[in-house]
Formats: sequence, C-alpha cells, structure tokens
Amino acid sequence: MSLVYRTICSFPRGRTVEELHALIGTSFDQTERLAVLAELEGLAADGQVRRLSSGKWVPAAVTQFSQSQLQRIDVITSAQVEIISAAPFHSKSQMLPAANEMPDLADEVFDPQAL
Repeated sequence: MSLVYRTICSFPRGRTVEELHALIGTSFDQTERLAVLAELEGLAADGQVRRLSSGKWVPAAVTQFSQSQLQRIDVITSAQVEIISAAPFHSKSQMLPAANEMPDLADEVFDPQAL
C-alpha cells in the first residue's frame, strides 16, 4: 500500500494536494511533488481515491477489515461495560466584604525579622 494512499485513508475528511505534500514531506522537491501527483492520478484511475469539489482527496471506499481485526472489534464490543456515575456537586457562594469594610492594615507594624 502506498504512502499517499495510507495518508489519504488516515484523514477520512480529506486533504488537499498542498496538505498532502506537507504531510508526506515533498514540499520542496519538484520531482517528488510530481510523483505524488502522478500517484494520485493513478489511485483515482483505480477508483481507490476521489477528489471532492473542495479540492480534497478522500478514500473512495470504506476501509476493509481483516478477519483478525473483526475478531478484535467483536471482543471489544462484547466486553462488559461499566456505568460510571458522577458524584453530586453542590456550590455555595459567599459574600466577600466590600473594600471599605476591609480592616486597615496601614497602622500595623510588621516585624522585619519575622521574614
């Protein structure tokens, strides 16, 4: 399976050609950019990928799972499910004293040795 096809399959919502070049790492080499474009054309001709009207390339078919992958999916879905419930939450609000009700600390003398 080609790198371009695997990259496209990794992003089911699609990627543009520029995004594919950045992901694959062919942004600065013209021959590699042309090779990616040629591979996209080949994949489109084989019906493996298609190009949306937005310019994004998406996989044309749903991913096929192997028998071992299907067995793992069945094991996961048939496992016991535990329901987790949240703890109750109670909120209280407290009124803070206004700025003019705060005690005046200007008259207090702090001991410099205490620090």
